[in-house]
Amino acid sequence: MGSYRQIDLTHCHSHQILPLIAQLAKRLYLPHARLRGSAQRETLAELTVEMDNFRTAWDWGISSGEFALVEQTLRTLTMLYDTRGWYQEGIDTLDRAVTTFETTHTQSLPDRVTQVALRHLLATRSLLASRMGQYEQARVGLERSLEILRL
Repeated sequence: MGSYRQIDLTHCHSHQILPLIAQLAKRLYLPHARLRGSAQRETLAELTVEMDNFRTAWDWGISSGEFALVEQTLRTLTMLYDTRGWYQEGIDTLDRAVTTFETTHTQSLPDRVTQVALRHLLATRSLLASRMGQYEQARVGLERSLEILRL
């Protein structure tokens, strides 16, 4: 994997951003299986080095409504936050994502991809909240996730 340059999304044209994000997501999504195997330490180190790029890409994906991309990278992001014990940062990141999803779709019912992504964000946030002993918040998030599943 190695170290990659910092992505400066503020100076990219919109048609250039998606390929950069897709490339980053591919590099960060595929190693999720390695986080549970013998290469865990190496993979965690590689992902930690890439965390600034991941944060930049994630924030751009959320603010740009690229919910399929967010969904694609959520597992790796969650495993990294969980394994590293970065629960509060994970909760804060997921809270911003959920808020963006909800404000984007206040007037209309989101499409199925967006519904699935929101459901997974809520469930993931609940996992991290439970790790911090915030059981009531975890329960509420899981119930909201189930409501979306039933739509």
